[in-house]
Amino acid sequence: MTQAPSPLLFDILAHVTHGSDARHKTRYREAIEALESRVAADDGHPPMGRSAVVMMFRTLITCPTLGRAIECAAEFCTIIHPRGGRLSLSIQDGIAVFEMDSLRHHPSAESCLVDLSGLLAYQQVFSWLIGTPVTLRRVDLAYTFQGELTPLVGLFGAPVTVGASAYRFEFDAAVLDYPVIRKPAELDEFVDGLPCRLWGEADEAPPLHRQIRASLEAALIVGAPMPDLTALASRLHLSESTLRRRLRAEGVNFSRLREDAVREMARHYLEKSDRDIETIALRLGFYDGCAFRRAFRRWYGCAPREIRRASA
Repeated sequence: MTQAPSPLLFDILAHVTHGSDARHKTRYREAIEALESRVAADDGHPPMGRSAVVMMFRTLITCPTLGRAIECAAEFCTIIHPRGGRLSLSIQDGIAVFEMDSLRHHPSAESCLVDLSGLLAYQQVFSWLIGTPVTLRRVDLAYTFQGELTPLVGLFGAPVTVGASAYRFEFDAAVLDYPVIRKPAELDEFVDGLPCRLWGEADEAPPLHRQIRASLEAALIVGAPMPDLTALASRLHLSESTLRRRLRAEGVNFSRLREDAVREMARHYLEKSDRDIETIALRLGFYDGCAFRRAFRRWYGCAPREIRRASA
C-alpha cells in the first residue's frame, strides 16, 4: 500500500521548484537528509549517510576510467549492504545502462524523492568525475507518484518512464572509457554541493591540459596505447589546430604532456609495483629496457634501479 506524501515532501519540492539560491539549497540538503533517515528507518536499517558517501567518492577518484568507477561504486554498495542499495552496470549495442535498486520494503512518495535525488546525484557524480556532462538517452523510474514528483522528473533532461522495476538511466557506452580526472583536493567542495546540484549548475571544466594529461595517464594505467592528438581532439570535439592553439594558450604542448605522463608513471611503477624493468619499458611504449633506462636517467639523473632500491 502506498503512503500519502507528508508535508515535508511538499516543503522540499517547493524549494526545488521556486528557488535556487544558497538558502534554498541548504534547506533542500537538510530536508533530504532528514527524509533519507526516515525512509531508511522504515526499511529497518541506517541511512547511507554522508561519511559513507565521502568514503565511496574517495574510492571513485582513484579509478582510471568512468567505467571502472561505476564498478567500484557497485562494489562499495555491496560492502555496506543494504544502506547503499544495489548498483549495476550493463552494456548492450553500444548503450550503457546504470541501474540503482534501492531495495525498498515500503515504497512511498517520500522514498521515491530520496531515490530520485540519488539517481540524479549519480549522474552528477559521473559527470564530475570525467569533467564533462554524461548525457542521458533514457531514464526509468520505479515509482508511480507522477503528480507529486513532477518537479524533479524534468531535471534529467531525457525521456522518462515511470513504474519500472528499478531506477536506471542509459547513456553512450563510449563514455565509460573516459578518464577520471579529479583529485582528492577537489572532493570536499563537490560533496558539499550534493544533492543540491539539481538546478543545472555545471562545474567549471578543468583546464584542457589536465583533461589531456588524465587521458594519457588512464591509458598507461590500463595498458592501452596512449591516444594521439587526433584521437584526443575527436574525443574533445575539437579540431587538431584548435586543440594545439588552446594548449599553447595554457602554456603547454602535447609532446610535453605526453612525456610528463610517461615520466611520472615510470616512477610510479618502480615505487609501487614489482614489475621488472623490461615489462615497465614495454608498458610505457619504449622499444626495450635500454631505451627506457636512457630516458629515465635523463629525467631523474639516476638509474631506475636506484629509485626502486630507495623505495624498498
